[in-house]
Amino acid sequence: MNAALATVDKRRAAQRWVLAPLALLDARAARLDWLSGAGRLAGAGGSAAMLRGRFEVQSGPEARRAIARHFSRARAAREPVTRVFLLVRASAMAAWACGCFLLELDEAWREMARAAEELQACAGSWRELGESYLRGHALRGRDPLELEELVTRLERALAPRGLWRSLPWGLPLGDVSAPRMRTRLTLIQGGRW
Repeated sequence: MNAALATVDKRRAAQRWVLAPLALLDARAARLDWLSGAGRLAGAGGSAAMLRGRFEVQSGPEARRAIARHFSRARAAREPVTRVFLLVRASAMAAWACGCFLLELDEAWREMARAAEELQACAGSWRELGESYLRGHALRGRDPLELEELVTRLERALAPRGLWRSLPWGLPLGDVSAPRMRTRLTLIQGGRW
């Protein structure tokens, strides 16, 4: 029984690690229950708006191409700052595409897990990841108000009780599977629950 619990704990920690970089862009997407639970239904409109507004993505094929383009640019980048920036955004695109039903959970998860593994290879800590993302954001001349919000999110993630503090940087990710949540569907008949 204890070995089974330890396996579940390791898997959940690895799942949380894959989602953790998203805390910079979308706090709700960094939660385990968001991608596969009711949060996905509730957040579909916001996910679609993020994809349309930031990446001009409106379909599954467009999402796949945009994610692949970010991975390709990340591989070609010489500076770690650029690699981190592009990998975090590729992961976010995959999460948002799943969140608005453009990609299935397993397909999106593969891209997010791949980004997580590459992030571990090109940054040495959560702080380095966050600071690299902020520098990448600033180098691209993005909105200064958005940069202030990113700084706040980084500070929150690195706070003593923050998400990133609860996850060791070098956590082995291996072949971590996508989170599966049980959801309860309540049918309303005749106006009654």
